[in-house]
Amino acid sequence: MSRPRVLVTAPLRGPALDELRDIADVVFEPWIEQQPIKLYRSRDFAAKILQEGADIVVCEADSCKGPVLELPLMAIASTRA
Repeated sequence: MSRPRVLVTAPLRGPALDELRDIADVVFEPWIEQQPIKLYRSRDFAAKILQEGADIVVCEADSCKGPVLELPLMAIASTRA
């Protein structure tokens, strides 16, 4: 089985990010570090997920409605409480 590909748009850091990189191929693009700040609407986020070939998404502020939920993702993780 190949390693999952994870698109991370949440501002992760520390051991959690290191552990994720140990088990998956990570595309790390935190929204807060983009200039200008980049928050995806669901349609645009779905397109980005497809473009990156992600199996898993870790997000904080991006919209995960409709088009995102229709994708064959293994998981969607939200860092927002």
